[in-house]
Amino acid sequence: MKTTKKYFYHFALIASLFVSTKILYNNSRLPKLSLKMQQSTINIDDQILRILDMGLHRAIASFLWTETLLRSDIDHYKGKEFNNWMFLRLKTITSLDPYFYQAYLNGGVYLSIVKDDDLGAEYIYDRGLNYYSEKYYLGLNAAFHYLFELDKVQKSIKALEGISENIDKVNYATELLARLKSTQGDKTDAFNIILRLYNQSEEGSVFKKKYHTFLYSIKAELDLKCLNSKPSSNCSLKDFDGVNYLLNPRSNLWKAKKEWKIFKTKRAMKNN
Repeated sequence: MKTTKKYFYHFALIASLFVSTKILYNNSRLPKLSLKMQQSTINIDDQILRILDMGLHRAIASFLWTETLLRSDIDHYKGKEFNNWMFLRLKTITSLDPYFYQAYLNGGVYLSIVKDDDLGAEYIYDRGLNYYSEKYYLGLNAAFHYLFELDKVQKSIKALEGISENIDKVNYATELLARLKSTQGDKTDAFNIILRLYNQSEEGSVFKKKYHTFLYSIKAELDLKCLNSKPSSNCSLKDFDGVNYLLNPRSNLWKAKKEWKIFKTKRAMKNN
């Protein structure tokens, strides 16, 4: 009798383990509830948090920044303006610590490229440039965002001008500033910017030749506009190469000996 009970208990134990394993296996195959970061993230109003932080705003900002990096997602944001969880988190971080440079630099890029939150990125870049207007990469990233994502030419020019002392590190950024200036009608400023690059370029280099072409075009546009509108003693009669402009006796219009193209941006821009 004892032996029968013993076997019964063993059988019951094995059956229980089998049933338990089966239940766990079946449950593991059930669909899991998954919430996106936009739905699950809690953001405390930055003004309230700043009141309650007991002077530890920089420490809390650092903690939130680390936590945000660990939990960041790649979902494009398509909701209402300024309600993206990542934007709200960056807004809180930079409110707690307005000098948190990495939050502006990397946060702006993340909002612009990954989250596709153009207005949120603009807000963060605007705030960052209030404190770091001369920081090269922040100004460069902000300028490209303003221009290519928002078509805000004047804001892009202002951001590039803010880093003008360091802008020669990357010639295409300097060239972009000159093209924007030229497109907006500031031909003289555009000429002086390209002339600076031209003088810094090595003799015989590809860049020297390219900048020479740009300078020729800008000067020709300025001179011919002057000659063909209201000719005066202030109008230059020679092109950038020192060659005289030609007067067409039939049309009575001046032209350059060489062909040239208007120096401007390669895409249509809104005038804002």
